[in-house]
Amino acid sequence: MKRATHLPLFIFREIPVVWRTLLLLLLAVQPLRSQVVITNADPAEVLSAIRAGGHIRLGFVGSVGFSNAIPISTDVTIEGLDRASNILSGSSVTRLFVVEPTGILRLRNVSLVSGRVTPTTITNGIIQSYAGAGIYNDRGTVEAYNSSFSTHSVVGPAAQAGADNATFDGQNGEDAIDVYGAAIYNNSGSIFLSNCIVHRNDLSAGNGGKGGNGGNFGNGRNGGRGGRGGSAYGSGLYSLGGSVTLSGVYFATNTAIGATGGQGGTGGGVLGRHGSTGETGHGGGAVSQSGGALMVEGSVFEGNRAVGGNGATGLAGQQSFEGQNGQSGGTGVGAGIYALTDLTIQNSIFVRNSSVGGVGGAGGAGGPTSFGSDGGDGGVGGPAFGGGVLVGGGFRATILNSTFHDNILTPGLGGAGGAGSGFTGRRGSDGPLGEAAGAALYSPGLSDVANSIFAFSRGGGNLAGNINDLGGNLSTDRSYDLHGPNSAYPIDPRLLPLRFITSRFAPIMGLRADSPALGRALPQYAPALDIRGLPRGAGAASGAYQLPAQPVLRISRIASTNTNVVRLIVPITSPETRVESTTNIVNPFAWTLRTNVVQQTGTSLVLDVPATNRMEFFRVIVP
Repeated sequence: MKRATHLPLFIFREIPVVWRTLLLLLLAVQPLRSQVVITNADPAEVLSAIRAGGHIRLGFVGSVGFSNAIPISTDVTIEGLDRASNILSGSSVTRLFVVEPTGILRLRNVSLVSGRVTPTTITNGIIQSYAGAGIYNDRGTVEAYNSSFSTHSVVGPAAQAGADNATFDGQNGEDAIDVYGAAIYNNSGSIFLSNCIVHRNDLSAGNGGKGGNGGNFGNGRNGGRGGRGGSAYGSGLYSLGGSVTLSGVYFATNTAIGATGGQGGTGGGVLGRHGSTGETGHGGGAVSQSGGALMVEGSVFEGNRAVGGNGATGLAGQQSFEGQNGQSGGTGVGAGIYALTDLTIQNSIFVRNSSVGGVGGAGGAGGPTSFGSDGGDGGVGGPAFGGGVLVGGGFRATILNSTFHDNILTPGLGGAGGAGSGFTGRRGSDGPLGEAAGAALYSPGLSDVANSIFAFSRGGGNLAGNINDLGGNLSTDRSYDLHGPNSAYPIDPRLLPLRFITSRFAPIMGLRADSPALGRALPQYAPALDIRGLPRGAGAASGAYQLPAQPVLRISRIASTNTNVVRLIVPITSPETRVESTTNIVNPFAWTLRTNVVQQTGTSLVLDVPATNRMEFFRVIVP
């Protein structure tokens, strides 16, 4: 372990320009700090360095696993080689970090994986809370750059059942606790993530406790009420107050699942009634925040799921009573972002995020009387709202130059009606399908929206709620009357498929050259740069992506010693600008990449092509 002293280095590559001034100011006030270089993947050595504080550089390639959470109470920076080379793991037995009120944790070029909080591992995590399996930030400061948070999980416990009582009413089942923030939980602290990946994190709440059975004393006693099922919010990140800034973060395939309420206890004797079933838990948000400030810039939300719990099944009727109704399914809300706070979203993409309502519980069968009793009705299917974003009532969102595509609502099916009994008992009614609204954006609160695209949602319309159309918006359906300047509906924005490009760790969704989004944005609302950090300039497009100006190929003929050479000069309008050529323009698969670049300046590619008697075709590709 080597120790040195130096000014801390920030990694500016890929950091959006809007944040660079802030980072330079931070550099200016940073004191000289001790630096430790660790060359072996030794957990004890890494842990010792973290506890000592300061700047820790990981000079090895490998994974380091821990069996207990690590408290951060001072200023600690952990810097790796890159996020694929340096992995810190909770080994599926503990959360990784607890940042205390005096603590500052900075992560650079590292991956945090396999933090786990469950009933059997929670004692390893310092704080006894079902939240934050990667990081639990307790009023401290967390900053992460070029890092990833993956495969963290929080599993809530099943609530305790109520006790049976031979003489009196059964005891009520306990309510299950809610679970929060599988990767990161922020308790009124500060979170800043830049160029990070948050993916494959899971939240699962526990079921409510069953009600205790009532006694047979006298004419019978009632069963206890079933406990409420737990809800799950913020599979990637949950913040209770505080400040959260997300700049260039990729949230993908994170899942939050609510739980089933407990069944009621059975009634005793002749007149004892069953206890009611517990309410169902809800699921919401790869990012979920209640209170505080939330800023999302240049980020991508893909394939995240928010799933409501299934409703509890109604109990069969006793004696001559009807069967109990099934409980309603839980709500799936804001699979991308579930915001109970004011927020700003700009230059961001929401694709294939899915809010899923829980299935209603089946009705119980009618009681076993010879004349017959009706079965209980099936529970209502759980609602599904805001596949991309949900803005809660009483809060305000500003959404600028963002793209929403193929977000999904799946309302829960209603539960089956219970069977009738005897000669006259009728089958209970099946529960209705759950509600669905706002597959891209559902806004009970007020959302000010400009220069954004809402396209081809499934299971519900693109937009619902209170939306202030500032202009420059496009929607593929008639779910909302967009009447602002330059807004249009229904219209196909002609988006390109979501795809990765080599200069980015997160995918982008571009525009076709004939897209009606081109030149539609209102400049007063358009950020200067698009999601890739490229300038919008005049004629800004709606959505997160600005189609670069098509470069004009300049050709000059130059003479070398013995041959003539054709020089091609191609302006670079995107980091992915490239030149391809073919001698068979009829064959679309015959194009090949030209790699004989003489020079590449900040503004141009220069290629020298030997002059021959054959015909050759060239094209410029700009993603």
